[in-house]
Amino acid sequence: MKTCNATATTQALKGDARKAFMSDCLKKK
Repeated sequence: MKTCNATATTQALKGDARKAFMSDCLKKK
């Protein structure tokens, strides 16, 4: 979870883009 969050932050993702990235990132675990 922390890794996904950190990556989203470094990529400056916000709103829907961040949500989509987070769900995709968490699915890969």
